[in-house]
Amino acid sequence: MRRGIEEVMTSKSSVSASESLEEERDVEDMIDSSICAQVYRKLEDCLADNDRNWSACQEQVKALKECYKKTTLRSPKVDK
Repeated sequence: MRRGIEEVMTSKSSVSASESLEEERDVEDMIDSSICAQVYRKLEDCLADNDRNWSACQEQVKALKECYKKTTLRSPKVDK
């Protein structure tokens, strides 16, 4: 039996949505396990409170940047 284009598109959308949700969970897990998770969450809160206006959250952006710098300075270098 031939499937209609709408059925195929709906099926593909469901798979894409499922994969997207899985990737989002992976990113959330990675953030939660990072040293900078609390700083990142403060930035997210600021952006939510300020209609995603980055200029209103520069203090939090700078704090995340500093946290990231400290983290990468502590990480051992990997030679290729």
